[in-house]
Amino acid sequence: MKLEILNVPSYWKTEMKQKYIQLYEENSKLVVLFPGKNYPCDKPILHFAGTSALQSGFDLLVLEYGYQAARTNLDVNELQRVIEDSHESVQRIIGKYNQVVFISKSIGTIVAGEVHGILEIPIKESVK
Repeated sequence: MKLEILNVPSYWKTEMKQKYIQLYEENSKLVVLFPGKNYPCDKPILHFAGTSALQSGFDLLVLEYGYQAARTNLDVNELQRVIEDSHESVQRIIGKYNQVVFISKSIGTIVAGEVHGILEIPIKESVK
């Protein structure tokens, strides 16, 4: 297992520190965690989702938004900047993966949907 911190510049003039955990070099499965507005990925719901992803054989990218890194509040008019910053973070590593899962909380669901649209990755529906 390899832990790497990806330093990604953000609109808020600070670097986002994205936690990237690789189980092994050739892994083709990735989970990306998108936090909520005031709900970072170390809170229970997303923390346990990330832990479950690792236990299920997925690499993990844990996102931090630029306004969170800058320790400031989010103005709803800056949501597009959050989307752009998140896209930049995901774009850096997504190329090697065949299966990508987004897990999100509250506003992170909007961000994840928009990032997905920009990346144009296929959606596989699972119905049981």
